[in-house]
Amino acid sequence: TDFYPANGENFYRIKSISKDGVVKYTSVVKVNFVSASSSIVLSPNPVTDILQIQGLSPSMKTISVFDVKGKLLRQITTSNHSYSFNTKQLSAGIYFVRIDEGNHATTTTKFIKE
Repeated sequence: TDFYPANGENFYRIKSISKDGVVKYTSVVKVNFVSASSSIVLSPNPVTDILQIQGLSPSMKTISVFDVKGKLLRQITTSNHSYSFNTKQLSAGIYFVRIDEGNHATTTTKFIKE
């Protein structure tokens, strides 16, 4: 992966090289990582089957899962303190979880699917 810090934001894209030496890049994805003071935990990370999201606030929130190209794969709305996401259908790679609490905050963090 390539990492592009700019203006306090984080940007990622995936670089792949074919057997023929052809280099391709995915679209750039902006990521605002969970701060050290946040209580949100994704585990296990890397994940093989079930990803646990813990430490969520009791307010209504939307949890979205995106691939590295920014394609929305799953979205739910919940007020639970935790959420379990089945990752068996995902290919190995990097994914992002965005937690949007409306006026409160939006947090995005990455996880790796093995």
